[in-house]
Parts: sequence; C-alpha cells; structure tokens
Amino acid sequence: MLQKLLLHKMDTMKFIVLMVLFISIIFIPCLVLSGTKNYTHLTTTKSSLDHLLDSFLTLIPKFSSQICNENSGIEVDSEVQWPLFMYPPQYGAEKYLLRKATLLVNKSCDLYSHTSASEVLRQIEKADLIQNSTLKFLKIEEDKPGSSSIRMSFGGDLDLQNRKRYFEISDEMALPCGFANYNSPGFLVSDGDKEAMDNCRGLVVISAIFGGYDRLRQPKRVRKISAENVCFFMFVDNVTLEKLAGQGIEPDKFHKIGLWRIVLMEELPYKEYVMSGLIPKYLPHRLFPNCMYTIWTDAKIQLTVDPLLILENLLIKQKADMALSRHAYNIHTMEEAIFTVRWRKWNKEGVRQQMENYCVDGLQPWSRKKLPYVADVGDTALILRKNNLPANLFSCLVFNEIQVFNPRDQLAFAYVRDKMSPKVKIHMFSVDIFNTITNEYRHFSKPSISSKEHEPDFNQGFYVDQEFTACRSYLDIMWNSSN
Repeated sequence: MLQKLLLHKMDTMKFIVLMVLFISIIFIPCLVLSGTKNYTHLTTTKSSLDHLLDSFLTLIPKFSSQICNENSGIEVDSEVQWPLFMYPPQYGAEKYLLRKATLLVNKSCDLYSHTSASEVLRQIEKADLIQNSTLKFLKIEEDKPGSSSIRMSFGGDLDLQNRKRYFEISDEMALPCGFANYNSPGFLVSDGDKEAMDNCRGLVVISAIFGGYDRLRQPKRVRKISAENVCFFMFVDNVTLEKLAGQGIEPDKFHKIGLWRIVLMEELPYKEYVMSGLIPKYLPHRLFPNCMYTIWTDAKIQLTVDPLLILENLLIKQKADMALSRHAYNIHTMEEAIFTVRWRKWNKEGVRQQMENYCVDGLQPWSRKKLPYVADVGDTALILRKNNLPANLFSCLVFNEIQVFNPRDQLAFAYVRDKMSPKVKIHMFSVDIFNTITNEYRHFSKPSISSKEHEPDFNQGFYVDQEFTACRSYLDIMWNSSN
C-alpha cells in the first residue's frame, strides 16, 4: 500500500512538472512577441504553439492511462494488444481533436478499480432485463385497406395536441415510436444486417455517420473479451461509404471496419441527415430488440474506456434505466434554448414555439424539488440504456418531440422526463467523468440544413423577454435562483 501511495505521489509530481514546463513554453514566447509588429513571425510562432498545445494534450490521456495501469491492479495483457484497424496515413483519424482536458485525470481510474470485464459479461448473460413487451408500437400495416395511398411519415405525423396522450402509457395503447408506415421511406436494413442485429443479446455500442460529416474512429482500450462479445454497429449512407472508399477504407468480407460492423442505409427517411441520425440514437430498442443494454455515441465521440466497464460503473451499479453526462454549462432547459439560438443551432421561431408550448404545459426550471434529477439538461452525445419499459418509453417520447419540433433533442429532455409515467431513473454523471472516458472531435464538415422552412434567420435580434412571453414566469424563477 505504501509503495502504491509513493508511486501515486511521484506521478502527481511528474504531472505538475509537465504543467509548469508547458506554461513556460507557451507564455514566455507570447510575452516576448507581444510587442512585435512582424505579422509573419507572429503567425508562424502561433502555428508552432498550436502544434505544441496539441502534442501536450495528447499526453493527458497517456498520463491518465499510466496512473490507472499502475494503481488499479489491471493486467496490461487483459487489453486488446493487436491493432484493431490500421488507417491509411492520409485519412487523419486523430484530426480535429477538441482542445479539452481535465486535471482530474485520476477520475477515470474509478472505472477500473475492482472491475472485471469478464465479470460484467457474466452478469449480463445471467440477467433477464428485457421488459419492453408491454409497449405496443403504432404502425400502419401494408395490407390495411387503402394503405397504398397513405403516405404517413416515418414518425407517424404527430401534431402538438395528439402527442400528449402518450405520456401516460397503458397496456392497450399503441405508442408512436418511428417505423410508423412501411409505405414511406424507412430505416430499412438488409436481411444480413437484420440477422446480425437480432443476434446481439448483451451490450450493443451504436453510432452513425450520414453525409460524411465525421471521421470513422475506433474505440480505444477495448479488451479482448469485449471485442469478442460486445456488438459494435455503425450506420452509414452511400455518401459516407464513398468518402471512405475514396481514402482507401472499405469494409472487409464480414462487413467490418475495425470493431465496427458497417450497416449501409440505401435510403433515409428524412432529408436532413441529423434527423435520420436520431433514429439509431433514440430508437435502439426498435433496431436491436433482443439486446439488454445499449450505448449510443455521437460520431464526434470516441470511447477511451472499455464499454463493459463504462456500463458496469455508470449504469448497472447505479441501478438506473439510463445514464448520460450532465451538460458542461447549462442546467435549465431555457438556458439550452437561448444557447441553441445564439449559437445558430436552430432557428429562433422554431425554438420559441417549442419553449412556449412547454411553458404553457407547466415546464419549470430545475430546482431541488426535482431531485434525484440533478439537472434539466444532459449531454446526449453519450447515452447508456437498459432495454426496459421506462428507458424505451422515454426514448420514444423524445423522438416524438423531435418529430413535432426540431432535432435539438436536449430541449425535450426535461419536458418528457417530468411528464412521463412511469418515471425513468436517470443517472447523470459528472462532466469530468465524461471527459475522461471519451475523446471529442470537431465535425469533419458542417451539415447543412436542407429544408428552407428550417433555415435560421440570424440577422434578427434575440431578446429573451420579448420572444418567450409564455415563459416569463419560468425566466423570473430561473434568474432569481441564479442570483
């Protein structure tokens, strides 16, 4: 024990020395150049400093990994030791890494201490957690009289009023949850992919890239037992597949690129790529009906910890139906709405209409009265779920809100959670944990909004008190609570 403690102190000192060295290297040249008027010299130096910063940030996860390996008792040979996939040098799988790092690097060690991936796998194999049999899903059958002329959308053509009746579900009620009409373009997979998806009965890690807007990145630090027993599915369209092929990356004979099983979607139900991407994000229980757990990762997210260990520590041990990170900045839904408009994530009128409806329906700012829910906004880039009734109902209802309003899923998070019955137990872990179990990257290119009616008008002013007239009481409570 004393030896481990001394090793930990030595590692901490090493990190402090690295930080001091880094600050010296960065700021001393900046002070020297602060008075210079040589723009070329300054630009060149800035480029060098940017490169140095990127190099330093890569030391953070390596340093954290070293601490965990030395102090957690996990054998190094329990991890995957062969290269999962070798990318062509020109692909740049590690490009666009966001400059984020937390000094609380030891937090990730909590996911390793006293945890065995094989033990987690045995728990999953013994469990019987699939409880979604009482959920009946709305669908127009193809052989229904007159159905050939019906062009119901993928989501079921919900409106502001009829969506509300599904928040309290009964055994006899058919719930709208996507896949409403097979006469309209759907999220259809091949027979081979469908068989592979049905055969996933434990944990499934899911992601999607449509329109080629993100790099295809492999999860890191995945152990051999996880690589052999956890399903990894990546949904792509033809545009993404063609971009990969143009850079020398193609699925093998097993339809895999590294760990990812590639599922090609020949036709997408929505014009907007972001809307189609929300199908595997919020309807994994419909795509993988036999699995017990799912982990969704946005394509900009790369797992840096074995998924079985993430599942065990952040979901199973918490006895929760779902788990996701708290938002890094926002606690209240209205904060997220203001953020959405000001940072050009969606148009002002669409967000205003949504929030006005929520306020009229009784949405309140977060307060201690909402405990054990610790915030009204989560980071949905990483979502862990049980395949059970509360988690599946929550996911269907959020997807329905997205159908009615817009694809900014975080705006519907608290509204659905507070109104639904039965209640869903959500574990919202800290941002520090999120930052130590994932790498986050910028998008390779920015998606465009294809529908003219959704194009934001960013030239108009945005005045919260004037725009959200039905939410003035909400705003008063929110701002008074922050004072």
